[in-house]
Order: sequence, then C-alpha cells, then structure tokens
Amino acid sequence: MNRLETLLGALRRRYETFPDLRRGKKTRRVEMFEAGPRLGLERWEPYARVALRVTRTVRTRVPGYWWRWQTTVEISWYVTNRAGRRLTYYAKAIRDHWAIENRNHRVRDGFLGEDASKIRVNPGIVARRKSFALNLGRANGIDNIQRGFWLNLQDVPPYAS
Repeated sequence: MNRLETLLGALRRRYETFPDLRRGKKTRRVEMFEAGPRLGLERWEPYARVALRVTRTVRTRVPGYWWRWQTTVEISWYVTNRAGRRLTYYAKAIRDHWAIENRNHRVRDGFLGEDASKIRVNPGIVARRKSFALNLGRANGIDNIQRGFWLNLQDVPPYAS
C-alpha cells in the first residue's frame, strides 16, 4: 500500500468532496488517478486504468460528553478499467454498491442469520430459499423485511398451524 501511495502521490489527480446530507457529520473525498502502466503491474495494466482513493471522515459524539467529538478517517482504494468518466460517475458507482450491500447482505446476515448458520450439507439450497423469501417480500412492496416477516407471521391461517 505504501508503494501505491508514493507512486500516486507524484501523479496529477482530480478530486471532489461530497458532504453527507445528514447533519454534516460525514464527508467523502474522492480522488481519481490515471493509473495504467504507472503501477508497474504489466499483467493487470488493461484492468487498472483508473485508481480511486475514497477518504471518509466521520464525526461522532463521545458517549457521555455532548461537547466532545471523535473524528475517524477511513481510506479505501478502488481500481477500474473504465477510463474517460467524470469523477461524479465513480463516486455514484461506489455509493450505489454499498446500497446493494446494505439492502441484501446485511438483511441476510442480521435478520436471517446466514453467517451464524451451522448448515454444512447443501447450504446452497437453504440460501436459495432465503433469497426466494426476500424476493417475494420485496416484490410485494415490503421495505423493512424484518417487520414484513413479523406481520406475515401474525396472520397465519388456522389450517396452517
């Protein structure tokens, strides 16, 4: 990672800062570097044409002290082969990826307990059933999957119990 930092430090870059819309506690700074052959990875050269560095700064209050703020900084690197795009295109693509992650994987882990599952024989069958149940709920307009499942369990017909 240090090699990448020093190499890209000498390149010209474009950057833009995107404030979060919720009370100004988060900011994202997206920097774009023309990578290509400068990385020195001949095998990956066609795939690593643009390097992106996303710096997220989050300010949170320290518990118990309303006047104190704690600032954390997180740096993520992304590499793409799609050159010639605007910086806002890449920022939106990164943001949309996390929307998919939160909408699908977080529900599967948090509500359906997929990571804690002890099914070792044919786990794919159970995963497909969970996906089918999630898709049915979303197709019926349920945004909050946990609440939707709870409400559906309250309305079980007498012959099914």
